[in-house]
Amino acid sequence: MFKIRRGPLAIFGLFTAGMLILLGCAGGGDQKSNTEEPAKAYEVGDTVEYKGHTMVLNSVVREKDIYLVLNLTINNTGTKNFDVAPETLLKVDDGQGRQGEFYNYYVYGKDSLGGTLRPGESMTGKTAFKIAPDATGIKIYYQPPGEAKVMFETGL
Repeated sequence: MFKIRRGPLAIFGLFTAGMLILLGCAGGGDQKSNTEEPAKAYEVGDTVEYKGHTMVLNSVVREKDIYLVLNLTINNTGTKNFDVAPETLLKVDDGQGRQGEFYNYYVYGKDSLGGTLRPGESMTGKTAFKIAPDATGIKIYYQPPGEAKVMFETGL
């Protein structure tokens, strides 16, 4: 008959495995989904006011059936610099669960939106997304870090 020895290393291994299992089962909880619909829908031309900045979606144009070109104005009303990075602030959804691909190369140049706004500064520029040719019901989502997400109905 064999005698099983349980040394300190074996006990430590069992303890570690048990803790990993418990930690793995403890995740999730009441975390809010990033896909929740915003409380209010805005229209093109509306001003959205945030703590420290305002944003206006001036126009939305579909070009060559696969590009959605957005023209925005962002005004820094706060006391700190505000980084304008369209690839993180904006999302496009075609109403069929497909996300538009950030494609700023389409509007690259002096009219493209992006950079840092100092307090009191304003920026107007364009950014673009590549979308499916058959996309309809397009919605644009804007969400600065730590702020509420808003939605714009485009009518496209």
